[in-house]
Amino acid sequence: MSHRKNVKKSTWLSRLENTHPFVMMLYVSMLGIGGVFFFLVLSFATSQISFKLSAYPKAFLVSTPLLLACSWALERAKHFFALEDLKSLFKMLLISTLFALAFMVSQFLGWGELQLYGIGFRGLAAGSYLYLISGLHLLHVLAGFIFLVYFLIQTRRRYNDSVKILIAITNPFEKTKLDLLALYWHFMDFLWIVLALFFLYFFI
Repeated sequence: MSHRKNVKKSTWLSRLENTHPFVMMLYVSMLGIGGVFFFLVLSFATSQISFKLSAYPKAFLVSTPLLLACSWALERAKHFFALEDLKSLFKMLLISTLFALAFMVSQFLGWGELQLYGIGFRGLAAGSYLYLISGLHLLHVLAGFIFLVYFLIQTRRRYNDSVKILIAITNPFEKTKLDLLALYWHFMDFLWIVLALFFLYFFI
């Protein structure tokens, strides 16, 4: 029994030792981001218990599948990277970029709808939290978007050069960067779904 425990412990330690430092940094960052949003959501919930609205911004509903589609395209990008098909990789990255851009536009449209419903940034505390939380999430999406565009441009410059393709495909760090990007985006998906459902509660 003790031998099995030692094997499990050594396996866990070896996995931890083999984990890329950037992956560990991303996990720690996601934990910190999640903590910040947890306290903001808690503050939002207690800011006005009776906060109810008659209409939920349609743009917030549309934005959710847009963000999910972005993650789907990134997963396909990982698939084509493994197949060493940089042209298809570029296509999926481009699709992901367009979906990400559409998501960000939909957030601004959602804020416009909130204004039409009489919910401004300066007003009820709960209304201010709506803008603050969704805006902070948008900032994190923007950070991922910048890296996504960088990866897109980098891929475009490579796929007509066989030497650069070979260097990119054989470099483990290139795969790690794509994996990190996809992981970060999946986290943004999860976070937005939780936030969107939480916001929806106050509109029903």
